[in-house]
Amino acid sequence: MTKLQSYKTVIADLVVVRTEMKALELLINKFEHIHVSSSVVIKSDSSDAQFIFAIGILNSQIPACKELGIDPVEKEDKKKACLQMRTLARELDNWETFEDELVTYHNQVFNLLTEKEKFSLLEYPKKKK
Repeated sequence: MTKLQSYKTVIADLVVVRTEMKALELLINKFEHIHVSSSVVIKSDSSDAQFIFAIGILNSQIPACKELGIDPVEKEDKKKACLQMRTLARELDNWETFEDELVTYHNQVFNLLTEKEKFSLLEYPKKKK
């Protein structure tokens, strides 16, 4: 693969990665934050320890609701939402790391291109019909 082909490929890869990241961000933003209890709120950027604490609270509240004859559906839904939010946030972190690596590669390949190759990348305006 030539330098020019590599450069074009990494640009296409960056578009795909950024599209995937935007989709994940939209899914994460649907949650915004989850009120686990009166003093515990989980957000997508919460630490692993905070997620563990939240899940621990919910895991103790669900059987307690059942013992007291209270419907545990709300607590179960919060637990599912916490788990899903953490999964999406970690996936987004992985995509962000990959994007950083692609940007570094993009810059390195661009620096290797000759002036003629850089010139060939220019897109000329086209007349609208």
